[in-house]
Amino acid sequence: MPTIDSDIATFPDLPCPEITGVVASATTDALMVTGPDDRILFVNPAFSRITGFSCAELFGQEPFMWKTDRSPPDFYHQMWQILRDKGFWEGDLWNQNKTGQAFSEWTRIHRLRSTSSDEAFHVTLFSDVSQRRRSRPRQVKSQLTDGLTGLPNRYRFVTDLRSALGRAGVPSVTVIVMNIDQFRRVNEQAGHEGGDRLLNRIACALR
Repeated sequence: MPTIDSDIATFPDLPCPEITGVVASATTDALMVTGPDDRILFVNPAFSRITGFSCAELFGQEPFMWKTDRSPPDFYHQMWQILRDKGFWEGDLWNQNKTGQAFSEWTRIHRLRSTSSDEAFHVTLFSDVSQRRRSRPRQVKSQLTDGLTGLPNRYRFVTDLRSALGRAGVPSVTVIVMNIDQFRRVNEQAGHEGGDRLLNRIACALR
């Protein structure tokens, strides 16, 4: 099997294949090049790291062997139609790695035509965004709740209040303000841990 640099060199019309090979090897995004017959010519190390497939395993294969059934049947038809019309497509895809584990990727596909012929090649770049997807609900929750009690925080309160005030057909909104008398003395006598325990007990009673 040719080396990474010589693989890149086989891609037509590259002005400087040596530099291109270094860039492809260094980028953290997965990179795949497919030829006019839609068969894989090259993948970079980041592609192999994310998917588990080596360049030797994929060379000459069709780029559908890791496709999942999470996308509707007409999704890929629309994607290829946009590629043919505009020469570029960008979006979220679900694929699976060599072990069959599904992962989410942000994908950019470029349709390139050779300067020496009318043949079209495709250059695909993607990054694994699975961890970002998994952490998104936790990030949203941490922005809207108090870290100690888990109750809605001030930002959530203001957001919900504005939403209620702006809702059509709502004649009035009632806001109840509660205060913990002598809470400062609890912190001074029992320490901040004691104060935290008290806040949690009150939070549990309010739920």
